[in-house]
Amino acid sequence: MKKLFVLATLGIMAVLTFGMIGTGAWFTDTASVGDNWVQTGALDLLVEKRGEWKVANLEPGGPYRELGIFCAWNVGDYDMKWRGYIKVLEDDKGLQPHLQVRAIANPPNHVGNHGFINEVVFTDVPFTALTGWNTIIVDAHPTHIFNPGEVYCVGVQVRLLETAKNAHQNAIIIADLVIGATQAINTGWDQ
Repeated sequence: MKKLFVLATLGIMAVLTFGMIGTGAWFTDTASVGDNWVQTGALDLLVEKRGEWKVANLEPGGPYRELGIFCAWNVGDYDMKWRGYIKVLEDDKGLQPHLQVRAIANPPNHVGNHGFINEVVFTDVPFTALTGWNTIIVDAHPTHIFNPGEVYCVGVQVRLLETAKNAHQNAIIIADLVIGATQAINTGWDQ
């Protein structure tokens, strides 16, 4: 009898539980929103040289002479920062230690829309200090982000120091200016 009472109680509890929960016959539906996508932008720096980028007849102790102008454009989608160096391809008589360099931001007739106009960025910098990645050839306003669409022009000037000797007559340096960029949010320069 006790067994029958336990079975009856369990049966009544099962019926009540099933009745409270229901049969599980709920209406359901599913919908979706299509054509969703995620795309990255592009980091794109365009650099253009203006002028010949040649200086002849430098004389020891003479004034700075214009080498040329380069303009950097942020034609990408991201805020960026940039830096550069001089890659020497040929220095037939060891002239590098006898040269100094000066840079002018946005010189007259070549004004960009980033940074100050006709501002000296650096002056009296040894040429040799620029022949590897450095903290000298950089966006002159690191606190101002180089935004998409902005243009920054730099006039580069050189002079020959009095330390040049007779052996440096008719010397020639052939070099490239290399500019690299990364996103402004990158805390370093690595990829």
